[in-house]
Amino acid sequence: MVYNLGFFTVSAFIFIITPGLDTLFIANKAISEGKRVAIIAALGICVGLGFHIALAAWGIAGLIAKTPVAYNGIKVFGGLYLLYLAFQAARTPALKNSEQNSEKPLAKQKNIFFQGVFTNISNPKVILFFIAFFPQFLKLEDPNVGMGFLQLGLIYVGLSVLWLIVLIQALSAFSDKLLQDAKKMKMVNVFSGVSFAILGVNVLLS
Repeated sequence: MVYNLGFFTVSAFIFIITPGLDTLFIANKAISEGKRVAIIAALGICVGLGFHIALAAWGIAGLIAKTPVAYNGIKVFGGLYLLYLAFQAARTPALKNSEQNSEKPLAKQKNIFFQGVFTNISNPKVILFFIAFFPQFLKLEDPNVGMGFLQLGLIYVGLSVLWLIVLIQALSAFSDKLLQDAKKMKMVNVFSGVSFAILGVNVLLS
């Protein structure tokens, strides 16, 4: 059974819009590669959220959090993956607007989608958030508590989609002008690379 749904919705939305890894990842894609790429990346992030929610509903997320080997394995993988994204962002060439808006090959689109998935599922803090936050709005003794997790999860994903749409729309409009300036785009890519590197080191040392 779910209760305090209104408070959950407000609290979850505040958490979602707080700048973090997913927001940074989508912002980087929207500014440096345009709206289409950012939408594909956002779909990947939402799939990653669905994966986390399923683990929480089945109780697997709690087991992972309590198992040092599993949790540390995810943490190391997540940290190293962020460092890889940092390297990729920093070395990405600043393309001209016409080149940037050209159709991406299917293989490239799949790569962007899976980047979004891996960025989300490899973040151990997401696991801890779901198993710490969701139970506050559930009666854990209820035999159908898994359905409660799924209900809250659907609301959370819906709010995430809403936020990512707003973010992509806002940044894509800004990127149309920015993409015409190769020097500024290179600065954006380097800044994104440094930000990913800081987040990666933070994950590894946490």
